[in-house]
Amino acid sequence: MDPAERELVFRLGVKGYQEGLLSEAIGAFRCHVEEGSDDPRHLSYYGLLLAVAEGNVTDGLELCERAVQEAPLAAEAHRNLARLHVHTGWHSMAAEVLRSGLARIPRDRVLLQELRRVSPRRRPFFGFLGRRNVLNKYVGLLQSQVLQRVAGMRGKAEK
Repeated sequence: MDPAERELVFRLGVKGYQEGLLSEAIGAFRCHVEEGSDDPRHLSYYGLLLAVAEGNVTDGLELCERAVQEAPLAAEAHRNLARLHVHTGWHSMAAEVLRSGLARIPRDRVLLQELRRVSPRRRPFFGFLGRRNVLNKYVGLLQSQVLQRVAGMRGKAEK
């Protein structure tokens, strides 16, 4: 496959993923990887789709992590690894991956948006004060304890 065809197949795969056509998307990336492509973009999307479309989280995670290692300045690789973590319910790991990506690519808006979306941290109670302000710390702790108790009461009521 020549480079132009490879890029076209890549774009079709990404479009398929974005439109929810996972079987078509994974086919495009499987084609690249089976032909021996070690392009981090191909590995990243193929890994994500292995986990999401086929439930193969172990291999998907391995491919996504490899893509991030091979291309640490590729925001797309960080996003896909974070998406895989979100898919598996590991939100704190997703936030960690996105923070790591932002440390390497500080001005990437999409990484920042994704971090805001998946971050387990809530906004400070008093938005006009800093997160480290004493009032925000103690009200946040109190709020957290109340929410945990309410969640515990709901769990007991459901049983």
